[in-house]
Amino acid sequence: MKNKLCLLAILTACMLLLSGCQLAREESGDAAPDTLIGVFLTWDYLDLFDSEAYLKDNLDAIVRGKNVQTDGAPYQGRLYATYLDKRDFVFENVAGMNYFAPVVSDEYGTYHLLCTDEGVSGGDRHIQTTDEGTHVTMSGTIYVAPRKGDRTLYQNYVYQTPEGDVYVTSGSGMSFGENVGEFSFTTDENDTVTNSDGKKESYSCSIEITVKEMAETDTITVLQLDSNHAVISQSTHSPDTLPDSVTPDISCAYILMEAAGESGITRTLFQPSDEGMTAYRPREDGVMVGHYIQILWPETTP
Repeated sequence: MKNKLCLLAILTACMLLLSGCQLAREESGDAAPDTLIGVFLTWDYLDLFDSEAYLKDNLDAIVRGKNVQTDGAPYQGRLYATYLDKRDFVFENVAGMNYFAPVVSDEYGTYHLLCTDEGVSGGDRHIQTTDEGTHVTMSGTIYVAPRKGDRTLYQNYVYQTPEGDVYVTSGSGMSFGENVGEFSFTTDENDTVTNSDGKKESYSCSIEITVKEMAETDTITVLQLDSNHAVISQSTHSPDTLPDSVTPDISCAYILMEAAGESGITRTLFQPSDEGMTAYRPREDGVMVGHYIQILWPETTP
């Protein structure tokens, strides 16, 4: 009985070790490689390790006291995404935040489609194409409200096959406590691919996701002020009842947006050169989601 328990413990330890490794993609020969196109962020570890196959292949080695296979790449799985009619991809039955840009073809042509969750703010993507190849740069920020207890955010890697299929592989996580502070995930990958003309060219993808702490707000007040700094009007909203637009009075010289919460009040100034402003509300998972408010300035301002 003790031997069986010892054997089970060894197998479990090996699976845990291997399941925590970064997934390797299966490429061989002259096959076109799958390309990194972004990330899928989750609050839970995305366990795609094929423990059944690993046990089947290594049980005899452990029983006989031989070396156990430590390369977990052959047992790492993939979770394929479903392409929706509304021009987005979804990983069925897995909660997470999309931030990737696959190549798609439809009635509008062939292009990079940016799939981004509302929780990723300030998403920025650049695609540079030269005779040598293509370089994709992506960056974004996730604002997280302080919450009691420890949390872990996982960055999982999203790839696209030469046939156009999109899948995710397990990645790595960063743990933090009530005080989030600021940290970043960075990912770089370089490949050699074959284009539609049969020519080999380079492909590289660089991704940076920054996670920052942002205090929750209870109320958001929009104040309109004239050139003498007198308040013309003001309106107060909860984070869930923010307007989509505001129309300043003809005598309004600038707008102040006040976000008030337990941590205090923050004020942001907007002038006629600003087309809009962004206020934030918390989601159930603690991610602060931006709400864009368009400013419809009158044609004539002081």
